[in-house]
Amino acid sequence: MFDLCYSEYAWDSLSKWFIGQFYFTKTIATMQKATANPLLFL
Repeated sequence: MFDLCYSEYAWDSLSKWFIGQFYFTKTIATMQKATANPLLFL
């Protein structure tokens, strides 16, 4: 049986991780468009 507090915390950190991944990907894509050499940002 899951502890409710634990599962709420897990979902919270999971959703934060997904949001972080989304913004990170968006930022990388923007950088690659803004520069002729995306390798600089890797």
